[in-house]
Amino acid sequence: MGAQKSAAGHGGEPGERAAQPPPPPPRPARLGRQRRRLPPPLPARPCVPARPASLSFPFAAMAAATEQEQQQFYLLLGNLLSPDNAVRKQAEETYENIPGQSKITFLLQAIRNTAAAEEARQMAAVLLRRLLSSAFEEVYPALSPDDQTSIKTGLLLIIQLETQSSMRKKICDIVAELARNLIDEDGNNQWPEVLKFLFDSVSSQNVGLREAALHIFWNFPGIFGNQQQHYLEVIKRMLVQCMQDQEHPSIKTLSARAAAAFVLANEHNIPLLKHFADLLPGILQVRNHTSEQ
Repeated sequence: MGAQKSAAGHGGEPGERAAQPPPPPPRPARLGRQRRRLPPPLPARPCVPARPASLSFPFAAMAAATEQEQQQFYLLLGNLLSPDNAVRKQAEETYENIPGQSKITFLLQAIRNTAAAEEARQMAAVLLRRLLSSAFEEVYPALSPDDQTSIKTGLLLIIQLETQSSMRKKICDIVAELARNLIDEDGNNQWPEVLKFLFDSVSSQNVGLREAALHIFWNFPGIFGNQQQHYLEVIKRMLVQCMQDQEHPSIKTLSARAAAAFVLANEHNIPLLKHFADLLPGILQVRNHTSEQ
């Protein structure tokens, strides 16, 4: 069945593990890299301590920004959050003048920095998702294959290590957006590792990881691409089991939302709608319960 790219969502007991996803396709061609350029931002209160601590991620394989450049970028993030319209406007202009590939480097380093202010990390996550959404073709293909792999591997790892639920959701939004752009015209998912991550996470005893898997699927129900029919029974079983999780209301709610998003994304697929019809009572039950609260 062909992939259906969906814009749905923004957002049990563990399901059984499924067969391994298909092998990744050939790596994209290597394109030229832009020279990093970061204009100095307006003065602002630093968002991080002088010596920020960060988790160790595969992003280290990418060309890292210097400490001075990264500190300037933290100041820029602070200005982007400023209540002063003039300060914020100039910060936005400064940010727009940074080359796309350099933005990715700065944003990823800010996201992975656990010593940074939470508001700065969340702003970096929002900006990275927007960048992938609005300028994917200009930015991502120009990265080297190694850098592309580092980004994909690092994002999945940071979800597993992140302790703040709100931040984890924003990283999931980035993963969903990247996955959306890595489905080619034939429906091939060029990021098969993300499917394995979904299956492993939804089967985890870690509630945060189960929430992450459901959040990604809710955000992009077309993530299985042309493998959707192959995994259809696994998808249904995963959603049913999660919707029956009485111990964790968040899992029930997210799975109901994910199921609804998946059905809406396949609204013209009559056989699929019939196959998932028995999930409707559970979806409505969770929705009614949520409305009452």
